[in-house]
Amino acid sequence: MKFKWETVSHELFLNALKSDAVKVKIQDFKNIETQSQSEVEAALHSLHDILKMSANKSLKRKIKSRRKDIKSKPWFDKGLSTMRKELDHKSKMLAKYPKDLIIRGNFFKFCKLYGKKCKLQYRQYKLDIIQKLDNLLEKNPSKYWEPLNKLKYKDEN
Repeated sequence: MKFKWETVSHELFLNALKSDAVKVKIQDFKNIETQSQSEVEAALHSLHDILKMSANKSLKRKIKSRRKDIKSKPWFDKGLSTMRKELDHKSKMLAKYPKDLIIRGNFFKFCKLYGKKCKLQYRQYKLDIIQKLDNLLEKNPSKYWEPLNKLKYKDEN
């Protein structure tokens, strides 16, 4: 757990250390004998509890920022994502061993294969949409505009 330290935090932390509950824990900490390894670990755990308790009472916590999930393209399926991960791995290996001809050749072959696969998936996706639109135009012209408008607004965002 991370805390924000501000200009007034020093005073707040000291006041929290002077509270009754923390004073009792400090007194217990002073009474612990530290002769064996387990006693030292118990004393360390007790000290950690004291500091954590007073920090929880006095300091503000840092809010973890959340990353926005990146929405993948509709044609980008699981096969392409595994290929992308493998391509990233091969690029790291190429960066690590730039003069190794085998790694270099494997990377560029795989990069070409990945690019072709992406283009093929995208073309297939567009063909599927065109087929759906053609079928809707013939069967149900009123529903034809819904997917078309949906695609239009997706491109704008």
